[in-house]
Amino acid sequence: MRRWFQPAAALVTALSGAACLLDNPAFGDTSASGSGGASGAASSTGGAGTSGAGTGGTSSGGLTGGVSASASATDGVTGGVTGGLTSGGSTGGGTGALCGMADEPCVNGQCCGDCLVCKGDVCMADPAMCGVCEGCVAGACTKTPGASCELPEAMRCENFVYGALFDGCYAYAPTPGVCAADSTCTPACMQPADMPLVACDQACQDPFACAQGLPTKDLMGFCTYNAPTEQCKPTCIDSANASAMTFFGCNGFGSCTHVMPDIGCGFYVCNDTKTACLTKCDDQSDCVFSTSCKNSVCAPE
Repeated sequence: MRRWFQPAAALVTALSGAACLLDNPAFGDTSASGSGGASGAASSTGGAGTSGAGTGGTSSGGLTGGVSASASATDGVTGGVTGGLTSGGSTGGGTGALCGMADEPCVNGQCCGDCLVCKGDVCMADPAMCGVCEGCVAGACTKTPGASCELPEAMRCENFVYGALFDGCYAYAPTPGVCAADSTCTPACMQPADMPLVACDQACQDPFACAQGLPTKDLMGFCTYNAPTEQCKPTCIDSANASAMTFFGCNGFGSCTHVMPDIGCGFYVCNDTKTACLTKCDDQSDCVFSTSCKNSVCAPE
């Protein structure tokens, strides 16, 4: 009887040890690793034949499952850390961007391109950062031929003469420049200003002094004051019954007007150049109507 019970006790002990190994968390969770659990189960089955094999099989199965589960856990940690570094370590919220694009959020206060500035945490275009005749397009300074531009002071239209009109000498009206293909700002002066630079009657003007394109600072001698001009001077005027010298001239305001009373020609008419009255006659044509020429003198008939 003693001999029969000893193998039975050994078998019970072996099976109990196998069960402990399978349930021990240190050797892996059978639910976490199917291969480990299956290996352990096979060892337990093998252990049913012999006590030594059963014990050995259980231990082998438990270690295999535990190592497999541990490896899986290690892989998970490694993957988590790697993934965390990859997704969170780059600039720009995981996109890899180091700076913000136009109309998008700034990245650490930085914006991409030549002409973007961070304003209110948004990358905004600032054309002032580009050159003359360039605009800010998608963060890059780009040529803008045909666009309006601000001319430098020395090239502005209002600083140049347009020409003479009936009441004075005019400058060009203020007009923006136009961008050329080479990104230079060129004048586009076309219309006269609303008011003349210098005002005077057309008869008191010297049109050559108001030459188109002349710098306004060089404008001199356009108007005549207190003196006659070719168009405003003493002139003899014939009429049907009398002729007279009219004394026109430019006054102190540049207006062509009478500067002294007219002087009649008597019975004579004006000379051919209309600059004076005749003082003698050669024939009837040198005398006014209803008079005749006798001995070089015009007299009533």
